Amino acid sequence: MATNTPSNILGYLPTRWEDCIGNSKIKYTFQGLLKQIRLQGKRKAGRFFIHGASRCGKTALTKLFAQSLLCEQLGKQTLNPCGVCNPCRTDAATLGERGLEVHLRNGKAHYLPLDATKITSTKELIELLTELRSYDGTRLVTIDEVHRLQHRDMDEQLLKPLEERDFLWIVMSAYPDKLEPMFMKRFVKLGTQSPTESELAIYLQDRCEEAGINHEPAALLRLVDLSECVPGVALQAIDFASLDPETGLTLQLVEEFEFEIAC
Repeated sequence: MATNTPSNILGYLPTRWEDCIGNSKIKYTFQGLLKQIRLQGKRKAGRFFIHGASRCGKTALTKLFAQSLLCEQLGKQTLNPCGVCNPCRTDAATLGERGLEVHLRNGKAHYLPLDATKITSTKELIELLTELRSYDGTRLVTIDEVHRLQHRDMDEQLLKPLEERDFLWIVMSAYPDKLEPMFMKRFVKLGTQSPTESELAIYLQDRCEEAGINHEPAALLRLVDLSECVPGVALQAIDFASLDPETGLTLQLVEEFEFEIAC
Protein backbone atom coordinates (compact mmCIF):
# COMPACT_ATOMS: atom_id res chain seq x y z
CA MET A 1 0.00 0.00 0.00
CA ALA A 2 1.54 3.28 -1.12
CA THR A 3 2.81 5.76 1.43
CA ASN A 4 2.42 9.51 1.09
CA THR A 5 5.32 11.81 0.34
CA PRO A 6 5.42 15.56 -0.32
CA SER A 7 5.85 14.80 -4.04
CA ASN A 8 2.75 12.61 -4.04
CA ILE A 9 0.16 15.31 -3.38
CA LEU A 10 -2.23 14.39 -6.19
CA GLY A 11 -2.02 10.73 -5.20
CA TYR A 12 -2.59 11.41 -1.50
CA LEU A 13 -4.10 8.42 0.29
CA PRO A 14 -5.44 8.73 3.84
CA THR A 15 -3.87 6.33 6.32
CA ARG A 16 -6.34 7.00 9.15
CA TRP A 17 -10.13 7.06 9.08
CA GLU A 18 -10.17 10.49 10.69
CA ASP A 19 -8.28 11.84 7.66
CA CYS A 20 -11.17 10.87 5.35
CA ILE A 21 -13.45 13.85 4.82
CA GLY A 22 -17.03 13.64 3.57
CA ASN A 23 -18.36 10.26 2.42
CA SER A 24 -19.87 9.48 5.82
CA LYS A 25 -22.12 6.69 4.50
CA ILE A 26 -19.21 4.84 2.87
CA LYS A 27 -17.04 5.24 5.98
CA TYR A 28 -19.86 3.97 8.21
CA THR A 29 -20.30 0.89 6.00
CA PHE A 30 -16.60 0.07 5.76
CA GLN A 31 -15.99 0.57 9.47
CA GLY A 32 -18.98 -1.63 10.28
CA LEU A 33 -17.56 -4.40 8.11
CA LEU A 34 -14.17 -4.06 9.80
CA LYS A 35 -15.72 -4.40 13.26
CA GLN A 36 -17.50 -7.59 12.25
CA ILE A 37 -14.56 -9.16 10.42
CA ARG A 38 -11.58 -8.07 12.49
CA LEU A 39 -13.02 -7.53 15.98
CA GLN A 40 -15.80 -10.11 16.05
CA GLY A 41 -14.13 -12.73 13.85
CA LYS A 42 -17.03 -13.02 11.42
CA ARG A 43 -16.59 -14.08 7.81
CA LYS A 44 -18.37 -11.50 5.68
CA ALA A 45 -19.58 -11.38 2.09
CA GLY A 46 -21.44 -8.69 0.20
CA ARG A 47 -21.59 -6.57 -2.93
CA PHE A 48 -21.14 -2.80 -2.83
CA PHE A 49 -21.15 -0.26 -5.66
CA ILE A 50 -19.30 2.97 -4.78
CA HIS A 51 -20.26 5.75 -7.17
CA GLY A 52 -19.68 9.47 -7.44
CA ALA A 53 -17.72 12.07 -9.38
CA SER A 54 -14.01 11.60 -10.03
CA ARG A 55 -11.58 12.66 -7.27
CA CYS A 56 -14.19 12.44 -4.51
CA GLY A 57 -12.43 9.66 -2.60
CA LYS A 58 -13.92 6.38 -3.87
CA THR A 59 -10.62 4.64 -4.53
CA ALA A 60 -8.84 6.16 -1.53
CA LEU A 61 -11.51 4.96 0.90
CA THR A 62 -11.56 1.48 -0.61
CA LYS A 63 -7.77 1.20 -0.35
CA LEU A 64 -7.88 2.29 3.28
CA PHE A 65 -10.54 -0.33 3.97
CA ALA A 66 -8.39 -3.02 2.33
CA GLN A 67 -5.30 -1.92 4.29
CA SER A 68 -7.26 -2.01 7.54
CA LEU A 69 -8.70 -5.43 6.70
CA LEU A 70 -5.25 -6.95 6.22
CA CYS A 71 -3.32 -5.06 8.92
CA GLU A 72 -1.63 -7.31 11.46
CA GLN A 73 -1.76 -4.66 14.19
CA LEU A 74 -5.10 -2.98 13.56
CA GLY A 75 -6.11 -0.39 16.15
CA LYS A 76 -9.06 -1.87 18.03
CA GLN A 77 -10.52 1.50 18.96
CA THR A 78 -9.70 3.52 15.85
CA LEU A 79 -9.75 0.71 13.25
CA ASN A 80 -6.69 2.43 11.76
CA PRO A 81 -3.99 0.30 10.10
CA CYS A 82 -0.58 0.41 11.77
CA GLY A 83 1.28 1.38 8.58
CA VAL A 84 4.37 -0.64 9.49
CA CYS A 85 3.46 -4.34 9.22
CA ASN A 86 4.22 -6.22 6.02
CA PRO A 87 0.65 -6.13 4.61
CA CYS A 88 0.47 -2.37 5.25
CA ARG A 89 3.74 -1.83 3.36
CA THR A 90 2.83 -4.10 0.44
CA ASP A 91 1.15 -2.66 -2.63
CA ALA A 92 -1.24 -5.47 -3.57
CA ALA A 93 -1.74 -3.94 -7.02
CA THR A 94 1.82 -4.96 -7.92
CA LEU A 95 1.17 -8.63 -7.12
CA GLY A 96 -1.01 -9.30 -10.17
CA GLU A 97 -3.68 -11.98 -10.06
CA ARG A 98 -2.20 -13.50 -6.88
CA GLY A 99 -3.34 -10.61 -4.75
CA LEU A 100 -2.35 -10.50 -1.09
CA GLU A 101 -3.30 -13.05 1.57
CA VAL A 102 -2.75 -12.72 5.30
CA HIS A 103 -3.36 -15.09 8.21
CA LEU A 104 -4.77 -13.24 11.18
CA ARG A 105 -5.63 -14.35 14.72
CA ASN A 106 -9.31 -14.81 13.96
CA GLY A 107 -9.10 -16.06 10.37
CA LYS A 108 -7.52 -15.29 7.06
CA ALA A 109 -8.18 -12.64 4.44
CA HIS A 110 -7.32 -12.23 0.78
CA TYR A 111 -7.33 -9.00 -1.22
CA LEU A 112 -7.40 -8.83 -5.01
CA PRO A 113 -7.58 -5.31 -6.52
CA LEU A 114 -8.55 -5.19 -10.19
CA ASP A 115 -8.40 -2.18 -12.51
CA ALA A 116 -10.94 -2.44 -15.33
CA THR A 117 -8.82 -0.14 -17.52
CA LYS A 118 -6.13 -2.84 -17.61
CA ILE A 119 -8.40 -5.78 -18.46
CA THR A 120 -8.13 -5.90 -22.23
CA SER A 121 -10.26 -8.87 -23.27
CA THR A 122 -13.15 -11.08 -22.22
CA LYS A 123 -10.74 -14.03 -22.16
CA GLU A 124 -8.51 -12.27 -19.64
CA LEU A 125 -11.48 -11.45 -17.40
CA ILE A 126 -12.78 -15.03 -17.54
CA GLU A 127 -9.35 -16.37 -16.60
CA LEU A 128 -9.19 -14.02 -13.62
CA LEU A 129 -12.65 -15.00 -12.44
CA THR A 130 -11.94 -18.71 -12.90
CA GLU A 131 -9.07 -18.42 -10.44
CA LEU A 132 -11.40 -16.96 -7.81
CA ARG A 133 -12.56 -20.21 -6.29
CA SER A 134 -14.32 -20.71 -2.97
CA TYR A 135 -12.39 -19.36 -0.01
CA ASP A 136 -12.66 -20.20 3.68
CA GLY A 137 -11.81 -16.71 4.83
CA THR A 138 -12.85 -13.20 3.80
CA ARG A 139 -11.90 -12.51 0.21
CA LEU A 140 -12.08 -8.87 -0.87
CA VAL A 141 -12.25 -8.24 -4.62
CA THR A 142 -12.27 -4.61 -5.75
CA ILE A 143 -12.80 -3.41 -9.31
CA ASP A 144 -11.98 0.21 -10.09
CA GLU A 145 -13.43 1.98 -13.15
CA VAL A 146 -15.89 -0.92 -13.52
CA HIS A 147 -17.87 0.94 -16.22
CA ARG A 148 -14.94 0.30 -18.59
CA LEU A 149 -16.08 -3.34 -18.81
CA GLN A 150 -19.47 -2.42 -20.23
CA HIS A 151 -18.48 -1.26 -23.71
CA ARG A 152 -16.73 -4.59 -24.25
CA ASP A 153 -19.75 -6.49 -22.85
CA MET A 154 -17.54 -7.83 -20.09
CA ASP A 155 -19.84 -6.70 -17.28
CA GLU A 156 -22.10 -9.64 -18.17
CA GLN A 157 -19.22 -12.02 -17.41
CA LEU A 158 -19.30 -10.82 -13.81
CA LEU A 159 -22.95 -11.64 -13.16
CA LYS A 160 -22.51 -15.33 -12.41
CA PRO A 161 -19.43 -14.95 -10.15
CA LEU A 162 -21.20 -12.15 -8.27
CA GLU A 163 -24.08 -14.49 -7.51
CA GLU A 164 -22.10 -17.65 -6.84
CA ARG A 165 -18.95 -16.51 -5.02
CA ASP A 166 -19.58 -15.35 -1.46
CA PHE A 167 -16.81 -12.79 -1.51
CA LEU A 168 -16.75 -9.17 -0.46
CA TRP A 169 -17.09 -7.37 -3.81
CA ILE A 170 -16.51 -3.62 -4.02
CA VAL A 171 -16.75 -1.98 -7.44
CA MET A 172 -16.26 1.71 -8.20
CA SER A 173 -17.27 4.05 -10.99
CA ALA A 174 -17.93 7.69 -11.73
CA TYR A 175 -20.35 6.64 -14.47
CA PRO A 176 -22.98 4.23 -13.10
CA ASP A 177 -25.39 5.16 -15.91
CA LYS A 178 -23.12 3.34 -18.38
CA LEU A 179 -23.74 -0.02 -16.70
CA GLU A 180 -26.63 -2.38 -17.36
CA PRO A 181 -29.53 -2.32 -14.84
CA MET A 182 -29.19 -6.10 -14.41
CA PHE A 183 -25.61 -5.60 -13.28
CA MET A 184 -26.47 -2.71 -10.95
CA LYS A 185 -29.21 -4.69 -9.18
CA ARG A 186 -26.56 -6.99 -7.70
CA PHE A 187 -25.15 -4.25 -5.47
CA VAL A 188 -25.82 -2.11 -2.46
CA LYS A 189 -25.21 1.38 -3.84
CA LEU A 190 -23.20 3.90 -1.85
CA GLY A 191 -22.75 7.39 -3.26
CA THR A 192 -19.98 9.80 -2.36
CA GLN A 193 -20.75 12.85 -0.23
CA SER A 194 -18.90 16.16 -0.34
CA PRO A 195 -17.07 17.39 2.77
CA THR A 196 -18.15 20.59 4.44
CA GLU A 197 -16.23 23.74 3.54
CA SER A 198 -14.54 23.82 6.94
CA GLU A 199 -13.55 20.13 6.68
CA LEU A 200 -11.98 20.70 3.30
CA ALA A 201 -10.16 23.86 4.40
CA ILE A 202 -8.54 22.01 7.32
CA TYR A 203 -7.73 19.05 5.07
CA LEU A 204 -6.00 21.32 2.53
CA GLN A 205 -4.08 23.13 5.27
CA ASP A 206 -2.83 19.75 6.53
CA ARG A 207 -1.66 18.76 3.03
CA CYS A 208 0.24 22.05 2.69
CA GLU A 209 1.92 21.64 6.06
CA GLU A 210 2.86 18.02 5.35
CA ALA A 211 4.52 19.07 2.11
CA GLY A 212 6.18 22.18 3.58
CA ILE A 213 4.18 24.57 1.41
CA ASN A 214 3.53 28.09 2.69
CA HIS A 215 -0.11 29.08 2.37
CA GLU A 216 -2.33 32.11 2.81
CA PRO A 217 -5.55 31.54 4.81
CA ALA A 218 -7.52 33.47 2.18
CA ALA A 219 -6.08 31.24 -0.54
CA LEU A 220 -7.29 28.10 1.24
CA LEU A 221 -10.82 29.47 1.56
CA ARG A 222 -10.92 30.54 -2.07
CA LEU A 223 -9.56 27.15 -3.12
CA VAL A 224 -12.41 25.42 -1.31
CA ASP A 225 -14.87 27.56 -3.26
CA LEU A 226 -13.30 27.19 -6.72
CA SER A 227 -12.81 23.43 -6.37
CA GLU A 228 -16.53 23.01 -5.69
CA CYS A 229 -15.60 21.14 -2.49
CA VAL A 230 -14.01 18.25 -4.39
CA PRO A 231 -10.79 17.29 -2.55
CA GLY A 232 -8.99 15.84 -5.57
CA VAL A 233 -9.67 18.97 -7.60
CA ALA A 234 -8.39 21.25 -4.83
CA LEU A 235 -5.20 19.22 -4.58
CA GLN A 236 -4.34 20.20 -8.16
CA ALA A 237 -3.58 23.76 -7.04
CA ILE A 238 -1.58 22.59 -4.02
CA ASP A 239 0.44 20.28 -6.23
CA PHE A 240 1.21 23.24 -8.50
CA ALA A 241 2.14 25.38 -5.49
CA SER A 242 4.65 22.70 -4.45
CA LEU A 243 6.85 23.77 -7.39
CA ASP A 244 7.72 26.87 -5.33
CA PRO A 245 6.91 25.95 -1.72
CA GLU A 246 8.44 29.11 -0.28
CA THR A 247 6.03 31.34 -2.19
CA GLY A 248 3.47 28.61 -1.75
CA LEU A 249 -0.28 28.78 -2.12
CA THR A 250 -1.24 32.39 -2.65
CA LEU A 251 -4.60 33.92 -3.42
CA GLN A 252 -3.28 35.04 -6.79
CA LEU A 253 -2.17 31.51 -7.66
CA VAL A 254 -5.59 30.10 -6.77
CA GLU A 255 -7.46 32.79 -8.74
CA GLU A 256 -5.35 32.23 -11.85
CA PHE A 257 -5.16 28.42 -11.65
CA GLU A 258 -7.00 26.45 -14.36
CA PHE A 259 -8.77 23.59 -12.61
CA GLU A 260 -9.65 20.32 -14.23
CA ILE A 261 -13.11 19.94 -12.75
CA ALA A 262 -14.39 16.38 -12.42
CA CYS A 263 -17.62 15.62 -14.21
